[in-house]
Amino acid sequence: NYTGSVLPFICCAKQGIPVIFFSTRGKLEAILSGKASEQIKLVNWLEYCEFDLEYQKTYNYWLENQIRHLCSTSGISGNSPENMIDSLYYLSSKYISTKFNKIARNELSAWLEGMAKVEITLIAADHGLSPESQLSNKVQVDLLPVLLAFLTTLFAGWSKNNKAKTINPEIMSSFYNEIYDRFEYEVIRMLQQLKSRFESLNS
Repeated sequence: NYTGSVLPFICCAKQGIPVIFFSTRGKLEAILSGKASEQIKLVNWLEYCEFDLEYQKTYNYWLENQIRHLCSTSGISGNSPENMIDSLYYLSSKYISTKFNKIARNELSAWLEGMAKVEITLIAADHGLSPESQLSNKVQVDLLPVLLAFLTTLFAGWSKNNKAKTINPEIMSSFYNEIYDRFEYEVIRMLQQLKSRFESLNS
């Protein structure tokens, strides 16, 4: 547990460097970041989804395509996006359940969920969605299931290659550092495609 000054963390946030706090068991405690980007179009377009049927259809179609894309990268296909997520999660969990006990699996789930939430929150902020906003929460809730299943798949492959036998902060830090670029790319790609789809409605 950190008991020192919070000033260095505040300085980081002011410089646009996010600071993330996890417990030793993987629980996401806090995200300290600077202001959201001044981009406002995505915010406005998401607000239109509340009352405009065309924007609602565009958003739902985008979400389904993101689920299908991420699942297909692991060879998962199907008619229902929900079933595809379940299949992706089952595929990776099957290996993990043979290598880690229940306590470790629970801690792993906490770590992966926290990592997914951090990435969505920070990248959404870069697209103008304040972490405290209801719209940011909507995007997080909608993307979290597939991103969590995707992260679980990445961890299953990573742990197998690195012969990981336990879950702790050092293991999870090594995992995240190795897969960060790919994971960040996927989340950025998702939000940029959403922005492009909304832009096409206004062209």
